[in-house]
Amino acid sequence: MTTPKAVIRRYTDAGYNENNPAVIEETVTDDVVVHGLPGIEDTVRGVDAYLDWAGDVIRAIPDADVEIESLLSEDDMVAVHWTMSGTMEDDLGDIPATGETFDVRALAIFRIEDGQIAEKWYNVDEVGMMEQLGLRD
Repeated sequence: MTTPKAVIRRYTDAGYNENNPAVIEETVTDDVVVHGLPGIEDTVRGVDAYLDWAGDVIRAIPDADVEIESLLSEDDMVAVHWTMSGTMEDDLGDIPATGETFDVRALAIFRIEDGQIAEKWYNVDEVGMMEQLGLRD
């Protein structure tokens, strides 16, 4: 049986770090619910809507690198402290392309259901990201 931590590591490493949307799709439920995505005001619901956003991330930040700083798990919940770095080469939601690099920290909480991510909550340092991208003083 795959552990909740292993699901998150695969989702992060093979999905985002290797720019593989197929892995992202296989690690989330069809009715996944995602809160607090950078560049998106509303909650994202469903695998198709989430894959649209994930595809936008891969396109906008093709050199994205997500490093897991710490990973804690209890029952079906996983908390992750990670750092994402990359270059904003295209728009991401309401965040415009700047060509600038950034290094941003975030916390995420995942709820795992039957070996897949069913719900996620993100808390990203968007102010720090905007400052690094030259979009905020």
